[in-house]
Amino acid sequence: MLDALVEGAGRRLTVIHGPAGFGKTTLAVQWRSRLLEEGKPVAWLSMDKDDNDPLRFLAYLIEAIRSAEPSLGADLVSLLESQSDQIAGFLLTELVNQLHDYGEDFYLFLDDWHLVKDKKSEEAIVFLLEHAPANLHLVITSRSRPSFPMLKLMLQNEVTEIHGADLRFDLQESEYFFRDLAITEADLQTLLAKTEGWVAALQLAMISLRSTGDREGLFRWISGKHHAVGDYLTENVLNSLPEDLLHFLLNTSILGRFCGPLCSAVTGEANGMAILERAEHLQLFIIPLDDEREWFRYHHLFASYLQRRLERDHPERIRSLHLTAADWFAAQGLAEEAVTHALAAGDNARAINIVEDSAMWFVERSYMATLLGLVGKLPPEELADRPVLQAAIAWSHCLIHHPEQALGAVRHIETYLVAHDRTGDDDELALETKVIRACIEIYADRIDGLEELVRPVLAKADSQHTWVVSVAANILTYGLMHSHQYSEAIELQRWTKPYHEKTSGPFSQIYGHCFAGMAEYERGHYSEAEASFKDALYLAQRRAGDHSHAARLAGAMLGKIYYEYNQIAEAESLLEDSIALGVEGGVVDFSLASYIPYARLIALRGDEDRALQILDEGEQTARLLCLERLTACIAAERARLHASTGNLPPTTADAAAPLAKTTFPNYANGIMAEVWEAERITAVRLALAQGKPRDAHALLDPLFDYTTLKGQHCLTRTALILRALAHDLNSDPRAAEEAMIGALEACNAPRAIRPFLDEGPRVVSILERVHERYRRQLTGAPTRPVQTQIERILVTARQQAPARTAAPGQTLAPEGAAHAETTLLDPLKVREIEVLRLVGEGKSNKEIARYLGIGIDTVKWYLKAIYGKLGVSRRTQAIGEARRLGLIA
Repeated sequence: MLDALVEGAGRRLTVIHGPAGFGKTTLAVQWRSRLLEEGKPVAWLSMDKDDNDPLRFLAYLIEAIRSAEPSLGADLVSLLESQSDQIAGFLLTELVNQLHDYGEDFYLFLDDWHLVKDKKSEEAIVFLLEHAPANLHLVITSRSRPSFPMLKLMLQNEVTEIHGADLRFDLQESEYFFRDLAITEADLQTLLAKTEGWVAALQLAMISLRSTGDREGLFRWISGKHHAVGDYLTENVLNSLPEDLLHFLLNTSILGRFCGPLCSAVTGEANGMAILERAEHLQLFIIPLDDEREWFRYHHLFASYLQRRLERDHPERIRSLHLTAADWFAAQGLAEEAVTHALAAGDNARAINIVEDSAMWFVERSYMATLLGLVGKLPPEELADRPVLQAAIAWSHCLIHHPEQALGAVRHIETYLVAHDRTGDDDELALETKVIRACIEIYADRIDGLEELVRPVLAKADSQHTWVVSVAANILTYGLMHSHQYSEAIELQRWTKPYHEKTSGPFSQIYGHCFAGMAEYERGHYSEAEASFKDALYLAQRRAGDHSHAARLAGAMLGKIYYEYNQIAEAESLLEDSIALGVEGGVVDFSLASYIPYARLIALRGDEDRALQILDEGEQTARLLCLERLTACIAAERARLHASTGNLPPTTADAAAPLAKTTFPNYANGIMAEVWEAERITAVRLALAQGKPRDAHALLDPLFDYTTLKGQHCLTRTALILRALAHDLNSDPRAAEEAMIGALEACNAPRAIRPFLDEGPRVVSILERVHERYRRQLTGAPTRPVQTQIERILVTARQQAPARTAAPGQTLAPEGAAHAETTLLDPLKVREIEVLRLVGEGKSNKEIARYLGIGIDTVKWYLKAIYGKLGVSRRTQAIGEARRLGLIA
């Protein structure tokens, strides 16, 4: 059989299936050893009944792959904590992409697949079979033939299938198996006939004969019925073992997996690892679970018999054994197995305590799915009067957009507090409950009453849990930001910094950086916003992982900035990750930073249908979570996209009429004001698309007045760009140019490019006129910094046509490549710009040559040409001039 597996090693799928005890795992282990000897990367995952939880299954799958090849699956497990319906698909797609990039043969063994009944776990494997590259080889052992479709792979000769009949020992194999025992061929044939080649029974018979030598007793009891044979042989083998070894086997049989220290704890034997090695040497059905041979399990049939015998002979031991195992696992931080053993011991209170003790540790690290999975194992009727655990449950549900479940947990806490007369503002848990309610509010995009809920905690910050203070400050920051009190929001985050740093996990600190960055962005301070988002992303990647929930939130905000800078590749990488969060995408601002810039980026690639599809997904999220602001902003972006293509659906065009009649009410709630602003922008864009500049002006005037009054510099910039377009459409070029200069001056964002270009080609025409005014030093010309930004925008405009036709996945032309066409008499070539960028990164001629795969003399030739075109004579001068012209960042 091993030869058949080796022969089919290059196939996509290998299935080894047959009844219990037929040596499926043994054969797979032998092949695995052969592959490891050949230097092949091999991942091994043993299934159990808990793998019917698809998120748990995927988590263990990724960890198994990472243990074999650390470069694969890095940080993917943390994605599962969001519990998003979209995450599993995104995770598997990312894994497929990584396997493709890895390129080398990779073997993934799934042992005991028959234990997995969950449809979604099965679908994950089907996805891998259908989409993974040819270098992934999947090996499955199972008591039954897997139910997923294999016909297509079989027709392609991509399946090796080993049946139960193939696994039965024949005479030759049996002779080899019993080669060290004095057994006649006749006896061997009798034994083979009675056991029907059943490997487990043959192994038990071998151990029995080696231990007792009782040939007559062995053949007298064999009946040929597998379970009877197994029970007899197991009994016979165990009775022949030394007392201490039998004691060890029985006591450790309650463990799903075990290692030396755990065995010592459960059995009371100081030398647990030595006894374990001794048992393995005697071939007592012990299966290693890792390459380091640290963790093991018993063969299922052997474990089942040991457990039945333990229950028969020593039932009084079982509870204490489980409790000892629970305590050991809890001490190692392995909460899931600790809870399983505590529940098996019937000690529900201990199981609840284990979860409660670690609950906030999970929350503060954004491991919400893990915590909720543990809670799901506990008896719900015993959780109502556990307020500390209920608080962690409430936080978890709140942070993944499960408001009803979060409020249910809050009500349990409040009922408990009332019953125990703990409702005053001096009670720490009562104050925390108010902060949880406030958090539920901001996730629903509501800010009314936030300050009343969180101020009591902030007033007593030094006596409160640092996590609660940190989150309370973030919530108030959010409220201040959306009340247009940007300076106060930023100052509050400075005050909160020491509390952020004292939390045990990074999640609230990451949110704090993001909220500070949002406030800086809204008031037009791009450099400060970018720095805050970078701090958030760095912290998330370092503490939670590159693809963690927190990293995706921070990545959305930084991706938005990069998109506006026209750093398309960097933006795409971040936004593509963040879009996978779906309904678990944090507060509305994160969703806005994901859906809208990513849709614009995809449209820029030329795939407008996919861009509209992304906006549809955003709208579905908004409807599902009842987020009016997200709905309004998605509608505004949809109107911009339709207008840019000249393809306004009739229903969209008709929508302008009722919106145009909307006048600005004096909203006390900044969120509702932002809804009004988005609706007004939608109406303006539709009016412009229909050639109605006067209607656009009528709509823009109150919008401009409000955004200016509230210090919303980015929205003021948008209003001024739209005003410039309305003037230009109304044949007033001078007013259009003045409005455009105002838009350029509205924000401290000299690198911002896309906010202008995304409003259409008429913007470019206006900017070209402003550029000409500066060149000719006419009255009303812009300042030099504004002129520099105009030059950057015009350079990028020359690139936009090829960028729009680039296929998805292709690299856009270098960001400064077209600048030569507008400002240099002799334009730089693409390779010259590549050399220039590497010079800007501080690389030597030798390093540049190695990087580009060219000779040093060729590098020098390129530099000479670059100096001549730029009118410089040194590297530093070339870098400075290139940056001034926007050729390099």
